[in-house]
Amino acid sequence: MVKSIVILIETVTMKIPAVYSDGSFKTFNDSETTAQKLVDSGVVNTFAFGPTLVENGKVAVSENEEVGQDMADNPRTAIVVNEESDRSVHYIVIVSDGRTSESSGLTLYEMAELMKSYGVMTGYNLDVGDSSTMYSNGQVINKPTRKRKQNLRKGGERYRLHRLLKNLLASTFSPPILV
Repeated sequence: MVKSIVILIETVTMKIPAVYSDGSFKTFNDSETTAQKLVDSGVVNTFAFGPTLVENGKVAVSENEEVGQDMADNPRTAIVVNEESDRSVHYIVIVSDGRTSESSGLTLYEMAELMKSYGVMTGYNLDVGDSSTMYSNGQVINKPTRKRKQNLRKGGERYRLHRLLKNLLASTFSPPILV
């Protein structure tokens, strides 16, 4: 894992999204590279989330490969990375409500299909479950299953994800997509 160009872990056993200094993302298999090679190629951060839902404009998951919660309709949080023709990079966070009478949620495959329908080239699953919450201008704008803050204390998993997204999206604005 690479964080701000510091190698924290030399190897991981999963597909990892890598972020370059220009903001673009690329996904690597653990067998394809090493942390040092990523740093040498210009990677400034890598992350352990996923799976990759859309890669090169194509759905990267199938209904048959999914297991457990991934096959079920659930609340989900995902991130899209779009590179425009002028080489600018935009991030879009997508949140799906679920597990309610108003919204059943999405499977990973359905989230990937949704991304593809918007012309997304690269998209990743971030989180599944009742912690999937979208904030905009200081307000919760979706209808999360749980009404309480979950693990937002400093150092908790959700706190780290929140800080990651806040830092990643600080210079980019895209209107939220609620499904």
